Amino acid sequence: MEPETPESVEPLTDVMFRVDPTNDELIAVFPGLNDSYESPQHVVFYVHVGQHGDASLRGLIRTTRPVRDPARYADLKAELERIGYRLRVVERATRHHQHARYKQWMADRFTVTEG
Repeated sequence: MEPETPESVEPLTDVMFRVDPTNDELIAVFPGLNDSYESPQHVVFYVHVGQHGDASLRGLIRTTRPVRDPARYADLKAELERIGYRLRVVERATRHHQHARYKQWMADRFTVTEG
């Protein structure tokens, strides 16, 4: 097995762990990832049941609560790492995340494909 080089290592992905108080479901929110044609304000999220989805960051923040205890989100974090994520846990979305989402959104909307 070859040693990992900086080029072969996936970059860290910022994640916020939240909980839906109506059903106690844990949600991993990726504040810097956008997978929506609709809006750069949408973020990618992940849950045990249903896997990936996208939603408004404002809506997620408004309807969920932060999970600050690492033991509470350990299983969900481990699941994400098993499928290939290298995670950095953050407490809040920043302008850096907003800029990254906008860049992804613009690239997705205006990429010209041959064909």
